Amino acid sequence: MSPYRYTAQASTSSASDTEALGFALGCCLRLGDVVSLNGDLGAGKTVFTKGVARALGIEAPITSPTFTLANQYQGSSMLHHLDVYRLAGPEEAYDLALDELYESGVTIVEWGDIIAEELPPDAMRIDLRIELEPVVPPGGGGPAQPVDDPNQAWEDLDSGRRIDLIGIGPRWENRAAELDSALAPWRNEGGPGSPGEASC
Repeated sequence: MSPYRYTAQASTSSASDTEALGFALGCCLRLGDVVSLNGDLGAGKTVFTKGVARALGIEAPITSPTFTLANQYQGSSMLHHLDVYRLAGPEEAYDLALDELYESGVTIVEWGDIIAEELPPDAMRIDLRIELEPVVPPGGGGPAQPVDDPNQAWEDLDSGRRIDLIGIGPRWENRAAELDSALAPWRNEGGPGSPGEASC
């Protein structure tokens, strides 16, 4: 029998919207959860992680640990934030003591595909993709914004993102209804706005 497979697709229209989606997902995360974030440069992986951190009650600034490989932040749970972009493959992840990290908090791994073999089989995979289409702000309040350059920074242009989530196994099956409820606002025209307006 195949293991349970949770899947969801969401769309965001701006950096703050992507952060708000991260916040909503963060409210569903528990000790021992591992999330693999994948997507091109500028896709919003660190922005998404900022939302998760806020959901865990972390007020410290969140930056991508591209050179340090891992940052830790204490909130209601410990957040281990990894960026493995510079690793050549899973064999280089040995010194990170990943198993210990997984057991002691919530773990977010940017560019997780690079070390996929070292991630637990029930890690949630999240793919962020830049939408190369005009994005209409939620509610239609304003003109569509053309998205021409997939590498353009969020700060330069609020553009859309398509976000696909996959979770394998009972860890996510037991939370399927909770996840569906949390992600519902982003299934159509974008979410409710800034994570500062929400609470877990």
